[in-house]
Amino acid sequence: MTFHLEHINLTVEDPKRTAAKLCQLLNWRIRWQGASLNEGYTVHVGDDHHYIALYAQPSKIPMTGDTYQTPAAVNHIGIETNDLDEFRQHLSDLDITITAQNQTPPGQRLYLFVDEIELEILQY
Repeated sequence: MTFHLEHINLTVEDPKRTAAKLCQLLNWRIRWQGASLNEGYTVHVGDDHHYIALYAQPSKIPMTGDTYQTPAAVNHIGIETNDLDEFRQHLSDLDITITAQNQTPPGQRLYLFVDEIELEILQY
C-alpha cells in the first residue's frame, strides 16, 4: 500500500486572487471552483495530479497569530522544482520578494509569500 499527498485545503482571504497568483507563479491552472461548505467559495489550483483547495467563507475571517504557535496550522507548503535558479529569475521578473533562502542538505530552498501562504520552493 502506498500513499501520496493529493491536495491540501487552506482557508484564505480571497481564493480567486490567491489562485490567480499561484497560477502565474507556478504555471498551474484552476481545476475547479464554486460554492462550498458554509456558503463559502473554493478554488482548486494545481496540476493534473495535485492541487491546493483555497477556501473562504462569505464573511472575512481574521488572521490569528503565528502559525508556528497554533496547533494544526500550516506553516508553509513545500514545492519542488528542477531549476531553482530559473525560478529565482521568474520571481525577479514578477517582482516577488524572497523572504529567506538556505542550502540545507540534501538540497537548496527559498521561501516567499503568496498572500497569506508561505511557500518553500526547493530543488534536490
